[in-house]
Amino acid sequence: MLNEQEWLVENIECKDTICYGLHPSNVVRLFGILPKDKARLIEEIQKVRNQLNNHLDDYPIRMGEGMIVDDYNH
Repeated sequence: MLNEQEWLVENIECKDTICYGLHPSNVVRLFGILPKDKARLIEEIQKVRNQLNNHLDDYPIRMGEGMIVDDYNH
């Protein structure tokens, strides 16, 4: 999803268009004016990708009532 979001921002060719990516399903919530804010928006996506780098392939362990735990042994 991060790759798709970055690709979309990177490849949109428009003039003075609002990029309104604040929907809860977006991994990174974005808001800006394209093309003026394109570099900043891409930087925000890359920052989150770097923060999640070690967790993107993790699958959380779910317990009762939808609770998520990091380690089943705790």
